[in-house]
Amino acid sequence: MREAAHLLTAHHNSWTGIGKWLPRRLLHADPALGKALLDGHQAVAERADPAPLSAAAEHVLDLVGGPLRDGYASRWRP
Repeated sequence: MREAAHLLTAHHNSWTGIGKWLPRRLLHADPALGKALLDGHQAVAERADPAPLSAAAEHVLDLVGGPLRDGYASRWRP
């Protein structure tokens, strides 16, 4: 959740925030996908169901070019 949130807010050039600010910043950066991440996190916490969070995290990865596979490295350098 945390890493997907950081990636989503960075993609939208938005401040991440921590603690109680994280949900607000997620919804500000991307209302639909931010809500999907938050709902997925709640599904894990309440029902031990990782599927919604996994699906939302995959959508975040798709925004930035998809997941890296074994043997590949990102060209992006901080």
